[in-house]
Amino acid sequence: MLLWRVALDGDPFQLLGKFEGRSTRIRRDKRNEAVAKLKENDQLVQHVCRSLALSEQITRAQLDMLCEVVRVTLVKDSSRRELDIRRLIRLLSKDHWYESREPVPPARIPLDLDAHFLDMEKWYHEFANVAPIVHTLIAHGFRESIDGFDDEDAQLAEEHKISASYQLAFCYANGIGVDFDPEKCLQSLAFAANSGFKKAHEAHSKIAEAFELPAIPFTNPFSSTHEPANLSFSIESFPTGDNRGVVKAPVAAQSETTFLEAAERCQYAALADMLKKHGKPSSSEDGVTPLHFASFWEVGKAKELIPQLVQAGADINAVAKRGPTIGGTPLMWSVYGNCIEHSLVLIENGADPLVSLDDGDNALLVAARSHCVSHLRMLLVRVRPLDIQDRFYELIEAALAGVSRFTRVVRNGKRWQQSAEKTIRLLRDCYVLYTEADDFVPVLIPCLENCVKSPYARMNTDIQMSAIKTNQIFPSLLQDLLREAVLNYDKQLFESLLDYGVPIDGTFQHQKTLLHLCARVPDHSIAAHSFAARLVALGAAIDLPDAQGLTPWMDAVLQRKWDLADLLSAAGASPLATDTEGYTAMGRCILAANVGSMKYLFRYSAHCALFTSSASGFLVNPTTGLSILQLAASLPLPRAHGMKLEVIGVLLNVLGSFKFGEEELKYRSSALDEDASALDIAARRGNLYAVKNLVKKGAHRGGGNMGRAVECARKALERIEAGEGKEGKGEAEAGMERKNLERCIFVIEKWDGDTAGVRRRADDWTNMRTIDESHVQLSWEMVFVDGKKEGRRKGTF
Repeated sequence: MLLWRVALDGDPFQLLGKFEGRSTRIRRDKRNEAVAKLKENDQLVQHVCRSLALSEQITRAQLDMLCEVVRVTLVKDSSRRELDIRRLIRLLSKDHWYESREPVPPARIPLDLDAHFLDMEKWYHEFANVAPIVHTLIAHGFRESIDGFDDEDAQLAEEHKISASYQLAFCYANGIGVDFDPEKCLQSLAFAANSGFKKAHEAHSKIAEAFELPAIPFTNPFSSTHEPANLSFSIESFPTGDNRGVVKAPVAAQSETTFLEAAERCQYAALADMLKKHGKPSSSEDGVTPLHFASFWEVGKAKELIPQLVQAGADINAVAKRGPTIGGTPLMWSVYGNCIEHSLVLIENGADPLVSLDDGDNALLVAARSHCVSHLRMLLVRVRPLDIQDRFYELIEAALAGVSRFTRVVRNGKRWQQSAEKTIRLLRDCYVLYTEADDFVPVLIPCLENCVKSPYARMNTDIQMSAIKTNQIFPSLLQDLLREAVLNYDKQLFESLLDYGVPIDGTFQHQKTLLHLCARVPDHSIAAHSFAARLVALGAAIDLPDAQGLTPWMDAVLQRKWDLADLLSAAGASPLATDTEGYTAMGRCILAANVGSMKYLFRYSAHCALFTSSASGFLVNPTTGLSILQLAASLPLPRAHGMKLEVIGVLLNVLGSFKFGEEELKYRSSALDEDASALDIAARRGNLYAVKNLVKKGAHRGGGNMGRAVECARKALERIEAGEGKEGKGEAEAGMERKNLERCIFVIEKWDGDTAGVRRRADDWTNMRTIDESHVQLSWEMVFVDGKKEGRRKGTF
């Protein structure tokens, strides 16, 4: 089923060919046999791969990822069905240099070493909001790849070790899956640099400088030249900033150099020659022009060639698509590499800092996000104040969220914290100057609240707290920011705000408190021990209800946050608190068919005795006198088969967990129907499954209970026959309601008579394999014509 659902975007049966047969059923059976054969030969995943490829709606990387996950899911060994991070590393690897390279990185990555490189900086947003255990598994997967695997090719294993070492350094620098540890980050970088990875070599010196650690000597120093495979020239690295390197690469053998190739390879003579011949600059399929590579050139050559390229027809504001490249304009590429002189040349020749991509990104945002202070100042000076006034919110948010801590350090070295602070100050001064505003705080606070939602916000808490302290924001104004820290489970910001003195007694949307919001944290342990425990220790109100009357403990139970519910129970949360409609937590679980939460209350909570035997636990709505059994019996069986299972599970859990006496079983109240027991309620609604199980417990015996229940079912049947409540219902649905009511009457009246026959019929009618009226052994088939019963099949009741 998983495979066919996955293949909805393609045609899962097209590749199987055509099957002959006189009927659809015969053709379907033959097709299913072919699928079974594929599975036996372990070819099912490959078949799904090919069928999805036919759709042309899914990229190669997505297809690889999807099929790898499917392959892991199909493994019969249940211990291997969790996400295999080692495979994920290979899965997200790029197979081609052009697809894997970043257009303007701090340094070009050697071709062969990048072939199996998972860029966590690029893919982190995919993992940002997953549970912390996934981050731990990712880091563990990198460590495993460094240790190597017995079944790997030696050369492939070495490549995996190098790339995994670099990515593990990224994890240590950012605290992803491991504790923040600069020393271990340095060790991982040293391993990768020692194997000849230039990017790791450069990052190693920056990390050592930023955290004042002694650099680890390399036993095999990095060679400044590396000969990539399948190319007749070597690719050198380009340092960022003003001190640009020069790549002297010959023209590729047996091919004519194009404008794009010459620009990328810094072949100035070839470019000048083509311009003299009045050639028109070309561009790639994704919109990359020769001007995009201008920031790789020497400054003098850039000043000479950029005007000529523009005059020859190259679009200086051409937008490259996101995908294999970072996308954007030539100016954005220059800002990304922090090449300020090249940016000046581009602006002088018509580059616009405000040209945006589809997602709104532009050169100003790139400079703010990267904390390139000088670059940002230069760009701000060259735009009109009227054009920038409405964009300050975006710029401030970008600077507050920034990039990863690892990238900040690699870009700025020991100035990695000061650069961020200077960027915020620059934006504050420009905002006050351009808008003539008196106060920066009203702008800063909403920017802080929005930036928390950014993937890299958790790595930049130091920037956010520095902005708060520098601008001396009153703690009482930061309650909404504290709420966002909880909702986005930003533990470091949460702790920092509490240390700053932000009050914890605020209420938010729907009058939810911070303890209510802890139930929305996806990880059980983090919700209880990192957030709620601190709030409880500071004296947060345990039983303060929200607008619906739900207490934090009730929210935790309904959201299935067991650790949080246990912590609140230990802190004194009331298990019998009711909401605005008078329902307890158990009542809310039954109404929502939340079987998992019911099991917790019955079996594992600190109050399980209360919910399984006490009089107070028996009533799920003390205000109206509604009992747990009455409410469970009132739930109608939905048409969707999966939800039928949930509703039936509610009733079975109630009957199996609560210790009913005869008094509780036959308890009557007017909460739902006038003076009705649970059996009366189930019979009136035609809930055959509930009727059968209640009769089995003896709910129909004594005190006129049988007669009352039958009377309830007959009155409901009369209303259907009279056409009441028929609006919006089809003939089949109305017929099914009539049939269930007749069956309820039959079961209640005949249960104590011909026990074997009645129970056999009742079990067959409520068999989960046949509950949708298919293949019922003793089905009660009726033919309806104009709503009237015409006859019954012979041999059936």
